[in-house]
Amino acid sequence: MAAINDLIAQIKDEDLRLRIEAEVKRLLKHKKFGLVFEDHLPEGLTEGSIYPCLRMMDQVHHAPHKSLWHALIEADNYYALQLLAYLYPGMVDCIYIDPPYNTGARDWKYNNDFVDSSDQYRHSKWLSMMKRRLLLAKKLLNPRDSVLIVTIDEKEYLHLGCLLEELFPEARMQMVSDVINPSGSSRKDMFSRSEEYIFFVLFGEAKVVYNNNNMLYPIEERKARWDGLVRRGATGRRSARPYLFYPIFLRKDSGKFVGTGKPLPIGQNRNEIVPPEDCFALFPISANGEEATWGVSNEKFIDK
Repeated sequence: MAAINDLIAQIKDEDLRLRIEAEVKRLLKHKKFGLVFEDHLPEGLTEGSIYPCLRMMDQVHHAPHKSLWHALIEADNYYALQLLAYLYPGMVDCIYIDPPYNTGARDWKYNNDFVDSSDQYRHSKWLSMMKRRLLLAKKLLNPRDSVLIVTIDEKEYLHLGCLLEELFPEARMQMVSDVINPSGSSRKDMFSRSEEYIFFVLFGEAKVVYNNNNMLYPIEERKARWDGLVRRGATGRRSARPYLFYPIFLRKDSGKFVGTGKPLPIGQNRNEIVPPEDCFALFPISANGEEATWGVSNEKFIDK
């Protein structure tokens, strides 16, 4: 910093020197860690001010005797979000965003110009575009129990993750992989890609719950995922971890869980176990018939 001050002092034009000093002071106030990008002009600003409003274009009645209804808004998403944030602040439970992935292809316009891979500010423009929309989404979301979902690929997932952490410090966030092409999408001189990424930003009491078919089912409908409880591979054999080989007792008539038994020592035959009355014993057996192990101890299984 001392070297910069010395160089500024050598500027003979006083007005220019003062302006540069002021700009350097402004830059020094910026954060030193995290995402740093320019706040580019919003899209459409060069065309003059825009005041969004909704105008009914058409309607379709599929169930005229029911109170259910949906609205489809066709608009630039930024201005649509502006209007919705004014009408429904803090009232939205879920927002799903599928933004442009900024791949460099001619599929994303910014200020009426296509942003291609040669644009040296393309990441900065993308972050500026996303920041404005995410801040509007934040105004819409119900802080007590809601979720924001954003899909992305490898071009911007690192930047997006940092941006979400900065804008939503009060929320819990998780990124998961989503397989979209099992055979893989080729990349020149690179590994092929079979997945994209999904960021889940959870607010308030929002949480993920699991069952056999759908992880979003209510907790009271949750069912045991038996296949997922069996440990795989060499470490999943009974001989490797005998303390994880124990019976789970279920009722014969309903399949309802009753309890667990103690782990069987090596050498004890599982058929010697006598289950409680009107119950049967379930053991971890692999697809080839070998005795395997559960993924958790019997104490943790009961806790779950």
